[in-house]
Amino acid sequence: MTHAALVIPVPALEPLVRPRMRRALPAFVFPDPSATHAHVSLTASIPEDLLGPALIDELATRFARVPACSFTFRPTLHRTPDGGSYLTPEPLDPLERLIASLPGLPPPPHPPHLTIEYSWARDPAPAGEQDLEAFLPLTVRAERAELNWYERQNCRTLASFSFRDPRS
Repeated sequence: MTHAALVIPVPALEPLVRPRMRRALPAFVFPDPSATHAHVSLTASIPEDLLGPALIDELATRFARVPACSFTFRPTLHRTPDGGSYLTPEPLDPLERLIASLPGLPPPPHPPHLTIEYSWARDPAPAGEQDLEAFLPLTVRAERAELNWYERQNCRTLASFSFRDPRS
């Protein structure tokens, strides 16, 4: 399960996602409390042999040309066939275009989404865990992408890439 992935972090939903992540996959919780688990994936697992300075330089150049954009999460929870749950950002077009512009990287297996609950961790939420309704609807501004490394007890952000501010 060790892998890297390119994601758009969604910090505003971190209080909703981190406790669920801690319950579902405690070995994959980032030790850095400022790291963001709530995200929209831009790639599937990136093979380790693709990681390195050349990829990071290419991504930094590419994302510097990508305009920051906004999308909204509505309080409509979608279910996967195996019982997990996720939110769909609206509109999808800017994210789908961004994913399509990443040649050489594996696209995610599903349309852009933000995972809320993993199918294998559907236990009732513990008392005090944040409810979805407290956060949604929510419009967020995507201003950066992150290249994250996921490894048991060693998850971390390898690089962060700022998007171009379309107002400048």
